[in-house]
Amino acid sequence: MVNANEVGNSATLNIENAISDENNVNSGNKPFTGLVSVIIPVFNAGDAIRACVESVVKQTYKDIQIILVDDGSTDSSGRICDELSEAINRQHSNHQSKRQSGDCNAKEHSNEYQISNSDEVLDDDQKISITVIHKDNKGVSAARNTGLKAAEGDWITFIDADDIVKDDYLEKLVSAVNAFKTPISSKDPAITEHRTYPLMMVTMTDRIAPDTDMSGYYYIEHGVLNEDSHVWGKLYNKEEVDACLGTDWFPVGLSIGEDMLMLLEMAAKMENKKIFRSIPAGSYVYTENEQGAMLKPYKPSYLDQITCWDRAEEVLEPCKGHISDYVYVRLAEVQIMAALLVAGKIAISPKEDNYSNEINIIKRAIKHALKRNGAFASLSSGYKIKTIIFRLSPKLYLNMYSRWKE
Repeated sequence: MVNANEVGNSATLNIENAISDENNVNSGNKPFTGLVSVIIPVFNAGDAIRACVESVVKQTYKDIQIILVDDGSTDSSGRICDELSEAINRQHSNHQSKRQSGDCNAKEHSNEYQISNSDEVLDDDQKISITVIHKDNKGVSAARNTGLKAAEGDWITFIDADDIVKDDYLEKLVSAVNAFKTPISSKDPAITEHRTYPLMMVTMTDRIAPDTDMSGYYYIEHGVLNEDSHVWGKLYNKEEVDACLGTDWFPVGLSIGEDMLMLLEMAAKMENKKIFRSIPAGSYVYTENEQGAMLKPYKPSYLDQITCWDRAEEVLEPCKGHISDYVYVRLAEVQIMAALLVAGKIAISPKEDNYSNEINIIKRAIKHALKRNGAFASLSSGYKIKTIIFRLSPKLYLNMYSRWKE
C-alpha cells in the first residue's frame, strides 16, 4: 500500500515549499470561486499529518479552509497541528503584506520552519487558511461533527489524517459541481432539460460509471452497498446535507461504520431525486495503517461492525419496493461477513479472556442474516465454509482461525 509519509518524503516537501508552489499553477485553468472546507479529524497521527496537510496545501483549487480537529491525541499530533496552522497562516499573511508593499523577496523564520517564498505571490482570489480545534476524545463521528460546525465553506470534503490527496483532488470535485449545473441537452437542440434539484454530493469512485447522475435509491444499490461506503473522496453541499441530516451528520457512539450509515441515511431520504454525481477515482490516496484498528485484536468497540449493519437494515426497511431485492441479499451477505470479522478478532485475542457474550451476539447476527432468502448462496465459497464451521462449533472456528493466522 502507498505510505503517505513516504510520498511526502520522496517529494521532499515541507509546508512552506508547498505554499510557495501554489504560484506555479497555470493561470489558464482558473478554478471555480467559492470556499471549500476540508475537515481532517486527527487522532494520534503525528507521523502522517504533515504529509496530509501538505497535500491539501498543494491543491490546484485555491479557495480552501482546512479544519484540523485534534480528537484528544496523546502523541505529538496536537502540537504539530498548531505548528502547521501557524506556518500556513503566517505564510499567507506575508503574501498579503507583499501584495501591498510589492516586496517579493522577504523571508521569515519560525522556531521550526523556514518560510521559503517564491518570486511570485498568490493571486488576489487565492486563499488557504487553517483552523485547529482541540477537543476531548469522543471518536471520529464527534470530531467530524465538530469540524462541520466550524466550516465556512458551501462545500465540504473529508480527508483522513493518514491519507493524502493528489494536487487535482479538489479541482476535479468542484468541476463536477459546475458540470452538474449545466443544462442537459436533448437530441432536439432547441430543448434543454434543467435539473430539478440542487446537487448534494459528488463521489470519486471506481464503483460507478463516471459522470452518472444518481438518485438516492440508485446510489444505495450501486454505491453504498457496492463498497463506496466511505466518507472521504467526496464533496458535499453543506446546506443541502444540513437540511437532510441536521447539522450533526454522523452518528456519535459508533467507531466503525459511521460513515456508511451517514451516506445510507442521506441517500434513503433523497429517494428518487437525482442529486448525486460520480466522477473517476484516483485523486484520493488511501493509506493502509498497519497499526490501525482494523488490524488489531478484539476490543469491545468491534461489535460496532455488527451494530452498524443492523442499523443499516433499519434504514433500508422503508425503501422496500423502491430498490431491488438484491440490495437486501447483499445487506445480509455483508452482515454475515461483518460478524465473522468480529469472530476473527476474538480468535487472535488472549485466550484467557471470556468472550461468551460476544460469541452469542455473533451467532444471533449470522442466524438473522441467513433468514434472508439467497443470503447463503450469495456468499463466496470461503465464507460459506466459515459460516458452516462457526455455526457448527464457534470454538472450533476460533481455534482454526487462530492457527491459520499464526
